[in-house]
Parts: sequence; C-alpha cells; structure tokens
Amino acid sequence: MNELDDFRRRDVIASAIAAACGLVLPRVAEPKGGQPLRAPVELVDATLLDVRARRQVRLVRDVMGERVVALTFFFTGCSTVCPMQSMSLSHAQELLGDLMGEKVVFASVSIDWLGDTAQAIEEFARSHQAGQHWRFLKGSLEIVDKVRRGFDSYDPRRDDHPPVIAVGKVGAPAWSRLYGFPTGQQVAAEVRAWSG
Repeated sequence: MNELDDFRRRDVIASAIAAACGLVLPRVAEPKGGQPLRAPVELVDATLLDVRARRQVRLVRDVMGERVVALTFFFTGCSTVCPMQSMSLSHAQELLGDLMGEKVVFASVSIDWLGDTAQAIEEFARSHQAGQHWRFLKGSLEIVDKVRRGFDSYDPRRDDHPPVIAVGKVGAPAWSRLYGFPTGQQVAAEVRAWSG
C-alpha cells in the first residue's frame, strides 16, 4: 500500500469514526453549483509564534505572503474535528507536492493558549506528518481571537469552534470555506483552483 492509499484509508476511517460518534457535520458546505462557500475575510497581520521554527512571525507578511493559504484553527486536546481536518490537510499536502512552499502554505492556529504547549503542538504536527510548509502558530488569547473574528470563526467556547478550513490569498475580499470534514482531495482541489 502506497502513501496515497494510506491517506485515503485514513479519510475513510475518520469519516466512520465521525459517524459512529454521532457527528452530523457536512463534508463540505457548498452552495448551488457545487463550488465551496465563499465568505468575506478581514486579515489581521498578528504577531504569532511559529512553534516549530521557534520564532515570532507576522501572519500576513511572513506566513501568507503571496501564496495560496489553507488556514485552520485547532487545539491539540481535540478528539474529533481538529485531528480529522488535520488528516485531510496531511493528505492534501502530499497531493499538492511541489506547490507546497513557494506557491502554497498551510497554517494551523492554536486556540488553546494554556493547553497547547510547544511540545504538544510539535507532537500534533509530527502525528499528522506535517511538512515544513505547514506552519503551526500560537499567540495570546486576545490576538488569536482577533484573527478568528477576521475569518468569522470565533466562538468563546474552545470545544465549539467552527469546523472550517479557509482557503484563499492575501488581497482577496472573500475566501473559500470548507466546513466539516473535507477530504484531502477536496482541500487540494480548492488550493489548486486558487493557484491557477
């Protein structure tokens, strides 16, 4: 079994676990016409800690730049949505191959300032085979809340944060939103659509 088959199997297993747990979230929210939902964003060029690089970065200037971005909010103690969305991102980075880096970057922003230690985040990244162009970011509660509000992804209850992967580019007034449990293929397809 090759790596792509392994990722496909993990997508199927993740969907089965979600169903067994009674989670009834859409795989991807789509308006009529089959295109992912587009919604306005208000980017905040927040200063955050790039956990694996162990340095402060600016979200818009340093992380996003002119690349296509797939961004999600997560916390390492999550047992359902966050690990399943991260498995999709893991599969997508494999499918995107050489686009990762110069043209595409993934950003996962922690929403648990206290629980998500650097060690916990690094282990989470390792467990999802995150490559070097998948950035894991952490900031103060106040700063991260501002970033989340810009993506209309804020909920004060950590466990109830909206399950969404946002895909877009700096300067675009609206970004794509993939809600629930998109597959790695769906994430990669949306990133490619933005790369064209």
